[in-house]
Amino acid sequence: MSQTKKNRRIRIQFDIAYEGSPGKEMDGESLTVPDMNLTVRQLLEASARGQEGQVKVKQPLYFETEIPTLNDITDVQRFREQLQDRLDQVNEFIKNEKKEPKKDIPETDDKTQNDNETK
Repeated sequence: MSQTKKNRRIRIQFDIAYEGSPGKEMDGESLTVPDMNLTVRQLLEASARGQEGQVKVKQPLYFETEIPTLNDITDVQRFREQLQDRLDQVNEFIKNEKKEPKKDIPETDDKTQNDNETK
């Protein structure tokens, strides 16, 4: 009985001999500005008071294109074709807008311009 207890081994999920990795060596300078750090308390107080403070929050951009749930590769291909069709339509619209002369700008006659200059 004592012999079988000595031969038992415990299995573990990690490697005991692992010595770690050297990690990533950072290149370049950090873009963090030292004055921009705020504690959680400061952030909560500013939020409760309705002050945005120095923290700049960018507004997200929402597009009219709905992103569907993709279940398989054929859905991806179909969605890609729909996006390409939409892109072609937009490019055609832009091309037509550039060709057409601008009609929104009212033309003024010389008499009106001369009257405005003398006043």
